[in-house]
Amino acid sequence: MPLIETAEDAATIAETFLGRYYVFRKLLKAKREDDAWLVEFDVGVFNRQVARIMLDAQTGKVTEYLSPDIQ
Repeated sequence: MPLIETAEDAATIAETFLGRYYVFRKLLKAKREDDAWLVEFDVGVFNRQVARIMLDAQTGKVTEYLSPDIQ
């Protein structure tokens, strides 16, 4: 049974991770893709800046993180 079963669970884990880097975080989407969750947050205070986090559905660990600065 996967650790992350719902989009809400995935968003909570991703938001906790992003809390280390950003004060402002607005959830844009959380979508299951096979054995992973893709979660996107707008982290821009004035302009839209999208941070993307990929989570392993079985472990809940961050497997990929793309900050708005890299994209």
